Amino acid sequence: VVLDDMTGSGRDAAMLEEAHRYAAEGIRRLVMHRDESSGGFSTWPGGKAETLPTVVALRHLAIYSRVTGGLFRKDLEAAISWLERAKLSPREVLCVTNALADAGRTWTKGDDVIHMQPRGVYDRVLQAACLASWPGELPEKGQEKLETLLRSLDAGFEARRLDETGRDDTGLMGSTGEYLEAEVLAMGVVAFEKAGRTDEA
Repeated sequence: VVLDDMTGSGRDAAMLEEAHRYAAEGIRRLVMHRDESSGGFSTWPGGKAETLPTVVALRHLAIYSRVTGGLFRKDLEAAISWLERAKLSPREVLCVTNALADAGRTWTKGDDVIHMQPRGVYDRVLQAACLASWPGELPEKGQEKLETLLRSLDAGFEARRLDETGRDDTGLMGSTGEYLEAEVLAMGVVAFEKAGRTDEA
């Protein structure tokens, strides 16, 4: 993610080269967790593919493949294929869709996002970010859903009220409290900015 930000920020060549080196090392370690027989990822190297590690790995692979012009695309495609066959929770579908949208991609379960009715603040902000970042033209129903979400969602207010509205909510990686607030606020900013509503962001 840092490399992605630096690539378009005009940073000096030496700093950018160092960022590439660290990112390459991180990806090299990440693919050690890949289950060669299925294309998914596991918590520990050499293990069987699991849903959450594959969802997390996919986000890193999607960004890295985009900023490097396609490196590790084979691993990315294998992870997508594994997730398309897996039984995912609505939140996991949202996270994968959002990660792929950042990379300009869609997938077979992406359309499910348009029809979801998430209740928790974390999932609602994540859904808004997915729809606002949708690659290409967002279907009409998706546009209507996004407008409804943005009208009802004040990211800053939701984050400040997590002690009341999100008491039982957790992030994808188990974050709660102030860490969850930070995630919600960040996704809310992304959603409003991607939708062209910079004032709200």
